[in-house]
Amino acid sequence: MLITWGVLVDNDIQRVLSQLPRLKRRSITFDQGSEFAQWRDLEYQTKCKAYYCDPHSPWQRGTNENTNGRIRRFLPRSTLIQAFTQTHIDKICKKMNTVPRKILSFHTPKEMIKLTSQIDCCTSNLNAGTLRST
Repeated sequence: MLITWGVLVDNDIQRVLSQLPRLKRRSITFDQGSEFAQWRDLEYQTKCKAYYCDPHSPWQRGTNENTNGRIRRFLPRSTLIQAFTQTHIDKICKKMNTVPRKILSFHTPKEMIKLTSQIDCCTSNLNAGTLRST
C-alpha cells in the first residue's frame, strides 16, 4: 500500500485532535493544500467538521495566517523543515504556546488549553517521522 503525504498528515491531525475533548474540536479549517485531501476520513474519525477556505482568501483563516507569521520568526520561508529534529520543533512550539496573546486576554495558549480542558499542550506525542515530507 502506498502511503501518501496526505495520509500521514491526516493521521497526525487525528492523533492530535483525539487528545482534545470533543467540545474543543468542533471544526478545523484547511487551505487548498493537497496534504488535506483525506478530509472526509478526518471528519469521520474525529467527528470534527472540516472546512476548506476559498483559494487566495487568507482572510478566511486569520488565526492560521497569524500563526504562520509567528512560525516564520523561527523558521524563515526558505527553511527546510527536514533539517530540524523533533526536539527542536517541540522547543519552538513551547515558545509559541507560552507567549501571552491579546486575543486571549493576555493569557498564553498553553494556559487557555489547561484552563478550558485540563490537558497539557505539546507536540511530543506526534511521530517525528510523519512531520517531514519525503
